[in-house]
Order: sequence, then structure tokens, then C-alpha cells
Amino acid sequence: MAGFRGKLDRYIQMKGVTYWFKMTLPKDMIPCFDGKKSILQSLKTGDRKTARDRRDKLERELKDIFRQYRDGTESAPMVDIALNLGAALKQDLKQTEDPEERYLITSIAEDREERLRTEEERQAFRQGWLGRDPVDKHVDKWLEAAKLSDKTTSEWKGLVRRFARWCEPKGYRLPDDITRKTAGEYVTEELEPMNRKTAQKHLSAIVGYWDYLINRGLTDAELSGNPWKNQLQPQRRKQGDRKRLEEKERAFTDNELKLVLYGDAFSGTRGSRLMHDDMMKEIAMIGALSGMRLGEIVTLTVGGAKGGIFDLSKAKTEAGVRRFPIHSQLQEMIDRRREGKDDSELLFHETRNMPNAPDALSKAFGRRRKALGVTEVIDGKRRSLVNFHSFRRTFITKARHAGFAETDIADVVGHDTDAKKSMTFGVYTEGAAMDRRRAVVEAVKVPMNY
Repeated sequence: MAGFRGKLDRYIQMKGVTYWFKMTLPKDMIPCFDGKKSILQSLKTGDRKTARDRRDKLERELKDIFRQYRDGTESAPMVDIALNLGAALKQDLKQTEDPEERYLITSIAEDREERLRTEEERQAFRQGWLGRDPVDKHVDKWLEAAKLSDKTTSEWKGLVRRFARWCEPKGYRLPDDITRKTAGEYVTEELEPMNRKTAQKHLSAIVGYWDYLINRGLTDAELSGNPWKNQLQPQRRKQGDRKRLEEKERAFTDNELKLVLYGDAFSGTRGSRLMHDDMMKEIAMIGALSGMRLGEIVTLTVGGAKGGIFDLSKAKTEAGVRRFPIHSQLQEMIDRRREGKDDSELLFHETRNMPNAPDALSKAFGRRRKALGVTEVIDGKRRSLVNFHSFRRTFITKARHAGFAETDIADVVGHDTDAKKSMTFGVYTEGAAMDRRRAVVEAVKVPMNY
């Protein structure tokens, strides 16, 4: 990092074998720093070059605070300055094992807290000093380590941050405040009123995040265990109920397939909306004749659709990584989309600059489906019982009705099965032969566009 103009060793001085940072505060900033006339902080190094680099960083941070405070922006009120001072002193304390230095830093922290003017400022200082971070502070690092799909990453980040927003007005923060009782409070207030599957999805995200915090030593819950596990009461086995079965998401009927595969939803419009509708027809046809998830289709590369084979090297699950034949009714469209493109390009190149393309296209298909009158909504449920995932249900249903075994269908659509987890099928076989997979794919027929 380049330094500022000025003396090479400005603001640094050697004390014993360690360099220290000392800056005299501008007069208008003295009231913001508890009346102190200067900032004194150990640079925790005896190397002059390292000291200069750390000096530059501190100098930039302080000048940013000065500028923000002078501008009167909300990002630098006194409570923020108090928070930063507490955090800086805490960092100094963590970086030294010398008993005298630790005593000095602790004494400075006590003195500064006492000299703050309001209780709000003192609370902010204590928050920085105690190192009590926002609940979702580590969510990005967790998701980076988890290596989930883009869609799941975005979704789980939102679910954890929803919990963080609930915590803020209540004053709950990591690591000490989130006890099993606190977790139960959130589940009772926010999750139990939800649809059971939705609530379980919210809870699964938070459980995964908390496991990460425990494993990385970022919370003290290691001995007591994850406070979120088993928070939702187990449901008793449901009795047979036709009404309940009729409320489950389902496959498309053949009449619905004709509409969503061939219908012109926005024939009276021009431009990008019409172009996207044509693209959605092609994506829908691939979904119907391959059983692929929308996210798998959108991320499919030109190289992943050559030689008459779909080759999925990335998928939602390990079982989703698979190879299977391209349906004969799709080959002409695939060849046209591949023409003149490199293997690394997206097959649906129109989506390359589309933020979170799977979600965007899921919504686009929803608008198309509704415009065509293909919908079935049940009171109390947000999602229609037919949606893009219905293509996957349709493919599996048609393959099953054609008489194929579960394991053969699972090898095409990328599902785990109990049989595939056994020693025989899970360890000593690589799945159905390609000819068998071709037979499964070609057995699926969709109605023609008469």
C-alpha cells in the first residue's frame, strides 16, 4: 500500500524494541476522542518497514473518521467512534502477551470508558472492547467455505441475515447472548408460524452457520452444543388425507405442457421481453426432456452439451454431477446454440450478465406461466403447485410410467437413492450404462405443437 506524502517516519517512534504510532489530534477532533490530544497505539513490530505500512493504514482510517465526522454523515457519530476505539484497544490487547502492556491497555480502556459523555457511547465502547460482533459477521466466510450453489448461497445468506435483523433491536449478539433459550424465542416468534418446510429451511441455514462458528472457535457454544438443533418439534406421522395429497406440488398435465412449451405469452410485445420469452421456451423444452434443474440448465456451457451428451460437472449435490444423452428432440436446438461458440461459453449466452440468473429466470417463467393461465394456488401457500420444477417431476413421472427402475432414472436426473448408498450400487458400480440412460431419456415424450 502506498504511503502518504510527508516525512518517511512521521507518527512512528521506537519504545524499547517496538514501534508505536503517535498522532496529535486536530483541535476540532479532540472532543470526539474524550478530550485526548493525541492517539497512541503500539504497532506491534520492531521492523521499520512493517511499522510504516501499519502506520499508513492507521493514518488512513483516522483521516476517514475525521472527514466523516466533519461532514456530519451518519457513518461516524460519536457512538461509532467509541465503538472503533474500544475495538482498537481490544485488538492491541490480543496482540501482546507482555503483562505490563496488557495492564496498561486495560487501564487505558477503563479510563476512556469512564470519560465518555453518554451511556450510549459507553455501551458502544464496551461492545468494541468486548469484541461482541453482529450475529452475521462471519456469514460470508462460512458460505465461501461451504461451497454451495450460487442460488443456495444467496438464499442462506438472506436467511441468516433475517435472524441478525431480528437480534438487533433485542440486543442479542455473538457469542454469549445466543443461548438455547434465545434460539427458542426466535423459533417461536418467527419460524413456527411458517409453513413447516419453509421453517425447516430457515432453521437449516442457521444450524449450518452455527456449526461453522463452533468448529472455528468463534462462539463459546462448543461445550453446550449447537443451540439451534432440534428446535422445531418433530411432527407426528400424518394420516392419509386426499386433500393433503392434492395440495402437493405436482407434474404438468399434457395440456399444461402444450401451453408452457409452445404458447406465446407476450405475443403483443416487442424487444427484450419477447426475446426472453422465446429463450424461456427453449429452456422449458430442455427441462421437460432432460429433467434438469433450472440452475443446471442456466449454467450449462457449450462444452457441456457436445457429442450428444449433457455433461454436468457442477451440480446442487454430488449425485447431480452426471453425464447422460441429449434427447433427440433437443439436438437441433443444442447444435444451433453451440454453433460458432467456444466450449467455455454459456449455452444460453443471454444470461451471462444477468445477476442471479436462476432466480431471475424462475420469476420470468412464473410470469410466462401465469400469462398462459397455467397456475394452481392453494390458500396459505405462496408457491403455485405447478412451477419450473414441475418439468423435473414430469420427466421422472413419464420415465417411471415407461417402466424404468428408480436407479436408472436417478442416474439421469441426479438423485441419490437408498440402493445407490449400498455397498453394491454405491461403491462397486458407476451407474447405468449410457445406452440404458439413453433409453430412459428417449422414453419421455412431450405432446406435439399442433
